[in-house]
Amino acid sequence: LLQLFNSKSPGRNHKFLAQLARSGLASVFITTNFDTLIEQAFHEAGVSFQLYYTDEDLKAVDFKENTVQLIKLHGCVSDPKNLAVTIRDVANQRMLDRRSKLLRALFTHPKFSSTIVLGYSRSDRFDINPSIDNAANQIHKVFLIDHCVDPSKNTCTLTLMGNREFHPFNGYDGSVIRCDTDELISALWAK
Repeated sequence: LLQLFNSKSPGRNHKFLAQLARSGLASVFITTNFDTLIEQAFHEAGVSFQLYYTDEDLKAVDFKENTVQLIKLHGCVSDPKNLAVTIRDVANQRMLDRRSKLLRALFTHPKFSSTIVLGYSRSDRFDINPSIDNAANQIHKVFLIDHCVDPSKNTCTLTLMGNREFHPFNGYDGSVIRCDTDELISALWAK
């Protein structure tokens, strides 16, 4: 199974993230995925970055650094002993506390004026969602790109505050953009 995660190549979305990093438009990337596709895209684009994925790594994250940072909340396939692949691993209280503190810091750090959330299903209600929910008093905007392949349902909700739909970003200042994320990335890539 681990070989399956290592056998893929970065796609356009991973390469787009690398271009954002290379151009200086984004400096912190946080993922719950444990494949190495973002790292491969960064290497291919010549982006130097700091990788954080172990418990000790997560303690050492400092958003004041002026480097590209890739933070993998559930570990990395390149280091199987540090993967959080079971509910017990993901819900480990020490790691949960560490991830909560890290996400709160992300959503409140004065270095950032906004956060784009892309490709996050919001389905892990026992792990990342409570951490996001607890950081709702953040000081910058959140743009939630919600994947939807039905063009008739594509929308732009002007605010996350008071949104009737359940998601951990209720109460945040920002917007929900519901669209086909592949088409969005294609359009942005063309620009």
